[in-house]
Amino acid sequence: MPEISYSFEEFCDHLAALEIVRKYDHIDSANGETIEITDEPCLENMACRVMDYMRQLYPYAPEAFFKGSRFVMILGHASRDIQKFEAARLAVFGGEGKDSLLHPKAWRAFHYFYAVRESHMLGKVTTEEIIDYANSLPDETDV
Repeated sequence: MPEISYSFEEFCDHLAALEIVRKYDHIDSANGETIEITDEPCLENMACRVMDYMRQLYPYAPEAFFKGSRFVMILGHASRDIQKFEAARLAVFGGEGKDSLLHPKAWRAFHYFYAVRESHMLGKVTTEEIIDYANSLPDETDV
C-alpha cells in the first residue's frame, strides 16, 4: 500500500465541513447499506458520519479510512479534554449542548500528533504534549 499523507489543508477542509457532516441523518456504510443515524450527540454517531463523508471524498478505501480514522481520533481527544485546553487558554468550552472553540494552534498540534508523526506513537500522545506543542507554535498560525 502506498504511503498516505493527510495535509493540514485537507484537515482544515474537513473541519469546515463538520457543520454539514454533523447533520447527516442517513449514511451509507462501507458495504453500501443505508443506516439512519440518531440525533444523539455522541462520538459514535459522529464517527459514522465522518467515515461516510470520507468515503464520499476518497474512493480509495485505505485513504478514506486513514483520514477518517485520524480525524475521528482528533475529534474524540479534543472533546474528551476540552477543559484542559481551555485551562491552557487554547479553547473556549461551550458547555452542554453548545459548540466549543479550539485555538488554531491546538488544531495544528492535533494534526501533527495524529496525522504526521509516526503511527506507532498514536496511543502514546498525551494532552500535555499537544498543549506544549501548540504553545510552541507562532501566534500567527491559522486554521
